[in-house]
Amino acid sequence: MTNFFLGLSVVKTSLIISLASLFFVIIFISPSYKSQSIIDVSGLETQVATESILSSLTGNGSENVYQLKAFLNSVEASNIFKENIDVDKIFSSSDISFFSRYKMSRFRSFHDYYNKKVELLIDLDSNAIIINTFAFNPQDAQFINLQIINMAADFFNRKTRVSSFNEKTNKICELYSINANILNLDMANLEDDDDLVEESKTATELLLSKSIRYKDMCIEKLTNEDDNIMDNIEVFPSFELRNINAEASKQVLLEIYDKSLGTISTTSFLKIIAEPVTPIIQEKKNAFLLSLLVFAVSFISILSIKILLRLSDDFEV
Repeated sequence: MTNFFLGLSVVKTSLIISLASLFFVIIFISPSYKSQSIIDVSGLETQVATESILSSLTGNGSENVYQLKAFLNSVEASNIFKENIDVDKIFSSSDISFFSRYKMSRFRSFHDYYNKKVELLIDLDSNAIIINTFAFNPQDAQFINLQIINMAADFFNRKTRVSSFNEKTNKICELYSINANILNLDMANLEDDDDLVEESKTATELLLSKSIRYKDMCIEKLTNEDDNIMDNIEVFPSFELRNINAEASKQVLLEIYDKSLGTISTTSFLKIIAEPVTPIIQEKKNAFLLSLLVFAVSFISILSIKILLRLSDDFEV
């Protein structure tokens, strides 16, 4: 074996390996197509007139962009993606080469494959997000891009509605504090809700369940605590309490109504800067560049092996 390696021509062997890699990429790797879209989620002042909705959704434009990117790169997103498209048809078709198609494997999850087919880039100048999707025919590349945009819209819908629901729950409890316990002396124990963890299937469901339980407790206390109202009257003049409670309650009710507008669909919150189009040209395989890289690695590796073998022979002598 030592003589075999020592007798190898470094240049010729490296050239043969690089040509083999070039042949492999050209013949056995299926060509892919890229569809690109650009969306903006940074600011929606012209679309929504309610300031509270803007603050709950937009806040910091760059924050929304990075949150969306993190979500679309998550395992949850890849699972949603897999549930809503025909993976076998798009990524495992018999028309796709064995080395390019998606195959279930204990060493490679669909999440890893998904992240190679969906590329997300952030334009720091505009805080826009660039969505590149890859498939093995032009129509599928565009379809996948549209699916990612749909998932982005659903993400902001869920984010806004959950936030709106939680804020309305807190406002209902503010009503309780205003009308039943102005001194806020009753500190209810809300931490004993471990049973909700077992009953919830998702984190979103868990948070909503906690909010609902908090709201129900406040409504119950609001309707049953006449004694607290009387205690408050002993501390404050009754006419002043009525005026304060009426104004405060009115303000909270207006805020609850305002938060209710946050449950509307946020589809219009996404701005499409560039539509995903059906690609015409195949993506470059960069086969020649790859063969040059293989040649360089092979040359260095074979040369290093030969040097080590000669050194070992010298030590043995």
